[in-house]
Amino acid sequence: MKFFLISALLAGLAATILPAAQYRNFDYAAVHCPEKDFEWDSAEKSFHAEIEVSATARYNLYLDMTSLGRNKVTLHVDGKEVPALELPWTARQGTRFLRIKLASSISLAAGRHSIEIQPQAPWRKVTVRALLAEKVTVPHRWQLVWSDEFDTDGFPNPSKWQGEEGLLRGEEPQYYTIGRKENIQVEGGILRITALREKWRNRFYDPDSTDWRKNRKEAEFTSAQIDTYNSGAWQYGKIEARIKLIAGSGRWPAFWTMGIAGGWPEQGEIDIMEFFGKSNNRVTQGLHRAGNDGQDHGVQDWNIKTRDGSPMEGRFHIFSVVWDENKMEFFIDNRKTFEVMRNPEEPWCVDIPQYIILNHAVGRHSGPVPDDVSEMSFYVDYVRVYQ
Repeated sequence: MKFFLISALLAGLAATILPAAQYRNFDYAAVHCPEKDFEWDSAEKSFHAEIEVSATARYNLYLDMTSLGRNKVTLHVDGKEVPALELPWTARQGTRFLRIKLASSISLAAGRHSIEIQPQAPWRKVTVRALLAEKVTVPHRWQLVWSDEFDTDGFPNPSKWQGEEGLLRGEEPQYYTIGRKENIQVEGGILRITALREKWRNRFYDPDSTDWRKNRKEAEFTSAQIDTYNSGAWQYGKIEARIKLIAGSGRWPAFWTMGIAGGWPEQGEIDIMEFFGKSNNRVTQGLHRAGNDGQDHGVQDWNIKTRDGSPMEGRFHIFSVVWDENKMEFFIDNRKTFEVMRNPEEPWCVDIPQYIILNHAVGRHSGPVPDDVSEMSFYVDYVRVYQ
């Protein structure tokens, strides 16, 4: 992957352009991005930019931006309108900059080009810091942009992962704890997440609440969940993890993503791996998204098996997803298992940058936990993100 941009004049100000080796959409302090933000010009209602590319080729255009709502845009290159992608909602507050795809595979001759970007809803604040041009290659040359190899013993790196405490979703029986080694620990290069059968006081207990997460005085199980909500979210690319699962009724580990902005299901959800432990030789992969009616129009395969039909549990497998503005592909051990094509008549939702979640739930689709089982774990060797 290679980015080109010699100069960009957005709203009359020069933007710093980062080479691919330095570009990170989660850590700008290290690469000296400009302090001055660029906003849509409310008078002209457009951005103007000049780019220079060194070779005649097809390019993808990206914005380094934040947006407080969805925004369709009109894009002109050298005065000619070209198809542009809708800019997604990326933040609840306009302070988080992420790499967002603006246009796909447009033809540019070597030399300088003028770019005009006009939003159709300028009242939805969009702030831009850079415009990037990526030369299209076939096959695509993946660049590792984020990873955790879990090389340091102890708790997961707090600069990459954050925990969430409480009874979180689906009226599930586990209480997620934070900073408790019995539930989560890195040792010998492997992350372990463990659900335990034990009574645990609900710190948020309120007997007068109608919210099930608060009116339960205690939980029957503890577990852990970590995510990258505060440290990283990515629009399109490849996300993968090497994971070892252990079978058994009641076990429900998952490796998945959710959109950084909006509510469910319009924020999108990608289930890269869900393992219902009562079945030892299959996992679930799929996509949740909102339809035009606002309801979940999920597409899932609940019966994905290993290539040779051997048990899914007991050894490490690589689970991954690759997606762009048109389709989503799922893989196990680099073998394609499942595909979802975009319906142009329905919202895509997963154009919203996705953050990563690892957790071990209990029960529901996985069945009851046997009375003689008190501990359930799964293991993660690494998590990687490519763009």
